[in-house]
Amino acid sequence: MAEKAKAENATDSFAMLGESFFGFDGMKKAAEWYIETTEKLATQAIEMQEKSLEWAKGTPLEALFEAQNSIARKLIERSAAAARNLWQIPHPEETPTPKE
Repeated sequence: MAEKAKAENATDSFAMLGESFFGFDGMKKAAEWYIETTEKLATQAIEMQEKSLEWAKGTPLEALFEAQNSIARKLIERSAAAARNLWQIPHPEETPTPKE
């Protein structure tokens, strides 16, 4: 009888775990992680591109590359903001920190 109760508790625990991963809150956390990660990776890619284009300083191409990087940064920022808005996720900088 005790083994049956343990099996039922384990099944219930597993079902609750599945609900937390596959429920809306789990999907929302996964979306938040994905948005933050891709935003950081895209920003790092632009920073790397800026460093690789230092040879263009003082040339007529400098303005073109700066404009390209500026547009890319705005695109990343707005895309991440739209995704956060869709999932109703606050921006990490806007999230209140718990007071100790």
